[in-house]
Amino acid sequence: MAIATVRRLLVELGYQLLPEAAEGRIGPLSLWIVQPRPELQGRSPLQVLGMPEGEQRLRQVLVAMLKHGLDRP
Repeated sequence: MAIATVRRLLVELGYQLLPEAAEGRIGPLSLWIVQPRPELQGRSPLQVLGMPEGEQRLRQVLVAMLKHGLDRP
């Protein structure tokens, strides 16, 4: 369910989703979602989605990542 939420957020933000592949900007989304992220105070996107207003926080991080081309979601 969390992967579907992240995919939906990315599509809403205008990101072109590619098949999950290491060379794509998304890369393996299933791995990204469980890895701690410094911009999420060391929490994983999955952990953040379980928090109140977590989807909004994750959207902010994704917007910043897409805008600045930082790392890959």
